[in-house]
Amino acid sequence: MIPKRLSNSENAVSEVIDVVFILGIMFIAISLIGTSGYPLLQNMQENGHTENIKQSYIVLSENMNKVVFGTAPSQSVELKMYGGGIWVTGDSVINITVQTWNSSLLPPAIESQTF
Repeated sequence: MIPKRLSNSENAVSEVIDVVFILGIMFIAISLIGTSGYPLLQNMQENGHTENIKQSYIVLSENMNKVVFGTAPSQSVELKMYGGGIWVTGDSVINITVQTWNSSLLPPAIESQTF
């Protein structure tokens, strides 16, 4: 029997090719998940933040109504802005319109007051 040289041997060629193919397929799969999945995750996170901000303003409105109608002396609310901001400048204006039902008027009516 004549010994074969290692450089001419083809015994492990199929295993090497299998490993290269498997690594290539894994790399392509991870790349596709990274390029398409990350923006989708980012969009879902932004939508969640938007909903949380809307809910914060609804709670603010309810707390302001409690103070205006005298059911609570004071209220506090935490507004999470998630990277955004609210600014108040010297020329900022806030209009608060309150509608109340006045049954003592004839005929009963809704009165509006702006502060």
